[in-house]
Amino acid sequence: MNITKSSKGFALFEIIVIVGVVGILGFAGYMVYLRQQDKKTTANTSQTTTSSKSDVAEAPEINKATDLATAEKVLDDTNVESSSDDTQLDQDLASF
Repeated sequence: MNITKSSKGFALFEIIVIVGVVGILGFAGYMVYLRQQDKKTTANTSQTTTSSKSDVAEAPEINKATDLATAEKVLDDTNVESSSDDTQLDQDLASF
């Protein structure tokens, strides 16, 4: 087989390079996709944890001295032991 300078088409080496580049780009894209999925899962987990504490009464905003008595009563009436969820605190401490 005689190869001339006017031969057209891809050589085996060029095809291997193209397949390698496409493979690397695909792998990088897949890793970015997995990272985004992990962020969504983490955000959903912390959002669920935050929203599950809705049974705890919140103290009113304090704008004047008379609001202190109201806030103190709300905080005293809240049973801390029954609504204690330490999972978020444990996660925050573990990541610290």
